[in-house]
Amino acid sequence: MIEKIGRRLLAHVEEPVVGFLTAAGLAPNLLTGIGLLLAILTGLVVATGHLRWGGLLFLLASAFDSLDGMLARGTGRVTLFGSCWDSACDRLSEAIVLLGLLIFLQRFGPLNLDLAWSLPLVYTTMVGSLAVSYVKARAEGLGLECKTGWMQRSERILSLGLAMALGVVDWVLLPISVLLGITVWQRLAFVARQDARIHGPPS
Repeated sequence: MIEKIGRRLLAHVEEPVVGFLTAAGLAPNLLTGIGLLLAILTGLVVATGHLRWGGLLFLLASAFDSLDGMLARGTGRVTLFGSCWDSACDRLSEAIVLLGLLIFLQRFGPLNLDLAWSLPLVYTTMVGSLAVSYVKARAEGLGLECKTGWMQRSERILSLGLAMALGVVDWVLLPISVLLGITVWQRLAFVARQDARIHGPPS
């Protein structure tokens, strides 16, 4: 839902933004790479103890998710490699930031929850994020557009970035993990329904 709202807002400024980025000589794949570099910087900032600054930086890095696609569509430079590169960078970005958070908790201790809870929650969030993205990619490989689910990438980024910036990240990791599990189920259920519609119910 957040992604849809963001796209509607960006639609009103897409033309001038694309014009500015084009005039600056920036390519869509370069913007994707800049987003990945910012995510790496975010992970380092978080791992060295600056959690709130890391949260704000993560939100900034996520902006490039929209800008690269916007530029590619606006200039007719949508490519198969660009799509693959964007997806790979998205997965790496989340994993790197969560690794930085894991190091932060080990070095500086938990914020609100006991360490025995905080560390597993970071791990389950990382696995859940990858699982949600994998089910979508696998479904699309089967010819199904699978964008359903409550905890999509935009929701994950916004929740995690704000939680780090506000210093309540370990509290927020629990609902994120639960919602990620529900989203995996929602996407698998979507694929099952589409399969039943195409091939009929399993015998």
